[in-house]
Amino acid sequence: TLLKGQTAVIKPDPLVSDGKLYVAKDSDITQWTFRNIEKDKYYLTADVGGSTKYVRVFGSSVTLADAPDEYCVLQVLPGKGGYAGKIRFLGTSNAINYSSNASGFGGYNDGKDNEYFRLAVPSGLTEEDFVSHSAKKIDVNDAVNGDQVIIYTRLWDEATSSYGYYIIDHKGDLVRGYESGDDIVWIGTKINTLPYSFKEYYYEGTTDPNYYFDLQNVYSGYYLAPQIADGRVFADDAAGINLNGRRYGDYHTSILMWDDPHYDYAGLKAENGKIVSVPMSQAAQFYFALVQPPEELHTVDTIDHTQYGVTVKIKNYDNNSYQNQILGASSGTSGTPATKGLLSDGFGEDGYPVSSLRAHTTAAAIMSSTALITLRPCSQTATSRSIRNSERST
Repeated sequence: TLLKGQTAVIKPDPLVSDGKLYVAKDSDITQWTFRNIEKDKYYLTADVGGSTKYVRVFGSSVTLADAPDEYCVLQVLPGKGGYAGKIRFLGTSNAINYSSNASGFGGYNDGKDNEYFRLAVPSGLTEEDFVSHSAKKIDVNDAVNGDQVIIYTRLWDEATSSYGYYIIDHKGDLVRGYESGDDIVWIGTKINTLPYSFKEYYYEGTTDPNYYFDLQNVYSGYYLAPQIADGRVFADDAAGINLNGRRYGDYHTSILMWDDPHYDYAGLKAENGKIVSVPMSQAAQFYFALVQPPEELHTVDTIDHTQYGVTVKIKNYDNNSYQNQILGASSGTSGTPATKGLLSDGFGEDGYPVSSLRAHTTAAAIMSSTALITLRPCSQTATSRSIRNSERST
């Protein structure tokens, strides 16, 4: 039995900040068991139809065997450098290698990306429970009263020689975030537990800031309020913290609060996957990103299809060789199964779809198309969007 790749939603569990990857519970994928032989040597098995099957790497093929032999012994090697956090399965001579084309998994030995894998464990969440959120990075001095912000810090990762982004959640745990242009993005649930409401205080009767602030988690209602005496991070009530980045015009800021028993300021820093209270001298710098309110839907006028209609041209290939010349495959004719993925996701410089199997666009086929269908949008409730004419070959 040859092994094929399966698609599944695999993400960090937004409810468990443990650094692991999880697969949604409703994903129809195979679960694997590691059976140790000795040291770093394992059998990799799965239950198939009630029987235990063993992964076997023989030459360039990766298959399932009914009983283990020498080619089922896999050395599990941890990745280093850019592959930190991943593992490699090395057989007698070749490693398990994944190719996104029809061949799926095979045996190869070049030690590159396709031979390194991450492990994921089942989650109690469904695919719909995994929601992607984003917030726009801002200068801490740009936050105004009532803004909802996420508060994140940067930590250096020696293994990858790069910074990782970590966001404070409602419990003080750190959720992994990722930089995407001007945004910080992260995976959460439908209920977003990361935003904090920003409040700035002023001298009485004025709009002059007195440099006291509050950051209240929108979900839990707790306020950030570091104290060394009892090691607390949150308080039930507004406490009045200091954000020195606001005072000195810095892009980022420490989060401080007066700790009377120690007669010193307490601050926050990241430690072992969460934030902890520390003396001011150890306080870390934190950053803000603005959570954008959801865009409201509204009714727009019926679109004039003569100007904005989406046109689709249909090409009836005269023969198999011409289809193969344009798309790189001629299956799907004469009763043979159709080949998926003939077109890439993007467009060429001429504005036409690119053949994923050929180094050119499909302009020649589309320009010679004889049938034309125009899709006419009707009145609908939607956000305002511009619609671009698009031509696709089918």
